[in-house]
Order: sequence, then structure tokens, then C-alpha cells
Amino acid sequence: MSIGAAIALATTLVTTSGCLRYTPSHAEMTANAEGESPETDYLDPSAFEAYELANQRRLEAILSERPDASPPGVYLIGDGDLIELAVDDVPELNTTERVRTDGVISLSLVGDIKVRGMSESALQDELRSRLNTFMHKPQVHVFIKEYNAHRVSIIGAVARPGVYSLKRSNYSVFDLLSESGGKTERGGNRVLLIPASRSTAKPILPARSVPQGAEFNIPVSPASTLPSSSAGVELTFDDLLGNVARPPLAVPLRSGDTVVVPESGYVQVDGEVLRPGSFLLSPRMTLLGSLASAGGVTYSADLRSVELIRDLGAGRRVLVPVNLEQIALRDGQDFKLRDGDVVRVPSDSGKFFTRQLVDAVNSLFRVGVTQSVP
Repeated sequence: MSIGAAIALATTLVTTSGCLRYTPSHAEMTANAEGESPETDYLDPSAFEAYELANQRRLEAILSERPDASPPGVYLIGDGDLIELAVDDVPELNTTERVRTDGVISLSLVGDIKVRGMSESALQDELRSRLNTFMHKPQVHVFIKEYNAHRVSIIGAVARPGVYSLKRSNYSVFDLLSESGGKTERGGNRVLLIPASRSTAKPILPARSVPQGAEFNIPVSPASTLPSSSAGVELTFDDLLGNVARPPLAVPLRSGDTVVVPESGYVQVDGEVLRPGSFLLSPRMTLLGSLASAGGVTYSADLRSVELIRDLGAGRRVLVPVNLEQIALRDGQDFKLRDGDVVRVPSDSGKFFTRQLVDAVNSLFRVGVTQSVP
């Protein structure tokens, strides 16, 4: 090889090496820090599972303390409800009364009645008992004309966000989503249920006692500070809808609850992929799906050290190492992604050097062919 050709080859190698970007893993960056603290301090990977487990425990606690959503329940009258009363053969006693803020209605002949917390049948029995003084076996009928006492809110990516009334005890999150028109095209696969404050909520049925150990705050792992019940409970549309293998998840609502339907959001894919960038999070996107959206991995990707980074809130982030080879062989777990997740594909040092060399040689031949053309 002549001196000129050698210089051209060296120049090409240097130039080509600048076109490729080496992506170190978090372990490499930590090892090369030489005692310095890394720029980002991630929680132990166990915090990832602890976060999911805490969410599941909070859901179990809500299902335990609230009425069973399967059979129809009894509605308890509350402040603001409009009640229609009728007495057979005595039209003078037929009336419509709204429950006052003190939970009382006033009726002719019988006077004041504290109806807050009573069911329709219980109020019928009470009126029948009081009217027995004035007539023989009165036939009393009670109907709730307007439900205003127990209300819930739904916001976010739904067709008709707003405030809705609970008309029965088995009114569930899915019922509210249906009544509000369902999620919009921008809605994601997750639903956030923010329970009402226990001190201010007025349940439409008496709350069941929570089993011992089913509290909202469960110290699953010392590696992370788990969110309190005020952080809400995350559900998915897949769980709410169910499938052939499992029935739909019915989560009862109670007065004061708020349901939030976030927009789908984005995930970031970086490193050894063909098209790194930000991608719209589809409802069922997994880690493998995000790599497919980015055009797949490159030759120099370290498939055994892919990193999933998730923000747990309150400035806490967790990094989970993922072995793509195990997932491909169905020996590992693929991960469902959520808004804000970051997927990093580090470089394999050996493959990266080989790729540099191959690209440099190919560039050299392209340069030689171009120069040989008149």
C-alpha cells in the first residue's frame, strides 16, 4: 500500500468513527466515574416490582373495604336528593321533597324525618309506621327522583368529562367511563382512581372493615418510599374490559372519588437503535414494541444489558436491566411501558469496534470507486 493510500485509510477511519456514537451502559458509566457520584442516582431495581406490588395492594384494599360490585346494592339517601312520596287513596299527602343539608325532610302529619342514610324501603316502613296513627294500613311508595348526594368526577381524555351521580352501590369505574362517553383517541391504556378522603366521603353503603394487613401504605421494600392512598390506584382498560381468560375487573366507586384518564403519552428510545427518538405510547406497547418502533436494534447493541428507566414520582427513578435474549426465548418478562419511560440500548464494545472497522472499510471502497469514475 502506498503512503497516500495509507493516509487516506487512516483519515477515513477517523472520519467514520465520528459518525458512530458509543452508548455506555449505566454500569460502565458508574465504573468509569472513579469514585465520583453518577449524574443520576437510581433506586435499586427491586423498587420497580415494589411499586407495582404496592399499587396492587391498594387495589385489593379498596375492593375489600367497599361493597361487592357484583349484585345490585342498596342506595342510601343523602343530602340534596329529591324524593317523591305517594300514599294510595290520599293524594293530599303526595309530595316531592328535597333532603336538606341537615339530612331531614318535613312532611305534613308526620313532621320532620331524618332520612340521611336510609334506603327507600326503610323510609317507606318509617312513613307507614307514622301514618298508622291516622289511617288503617296506609300504602306508601318512595322514589328517588334526583340523585345528588353521592357524586364522582371524571377528568382527562374522555368524551364528556364532568361530575356524575352514583345511582346505585354497584356503580363501578367502568360504568362511569361508559356514561362519560369512553376515552378519546388520545387516551391511553391506564386509568387512575383517586379515592375520596375517608374523613369526608359519604358512602352509598356502609364501608366494610379492611382486613388486617390490607392497609393502603404497605412497606414492601426499604429501597423506595411507596405512594400513599392519596396517590391513587392505577388500573388498565385491559383489566376493566377483561377477556376470555379473566372476567372484567369491577371496582366500585363511592362519593367523592375522582377518575382520571391520562393521555397516552410518549416513550423515549435511545442508544443502539436505527431511529432513536420519542414515540407515541400505544395502549399495549411493550419494551420490545418500542424497539420495533425505533426500527430495531443495530449490530453493535448489547442485547443483554438493555435498560428500562421509569420515573416513580417525587424525584425517584428506577433502572431495570433487561436481557432481550431471554425475552426473545420467552424465558424473560417483557415489560408494558407507561408514559415517560426511557429505553436505552447500550453498545457492546467488541461489536462496536467491529462495526466501526466494517463501516470504515466500506467507506474506503466507496471513496475509491467514486474517485475511479471519470
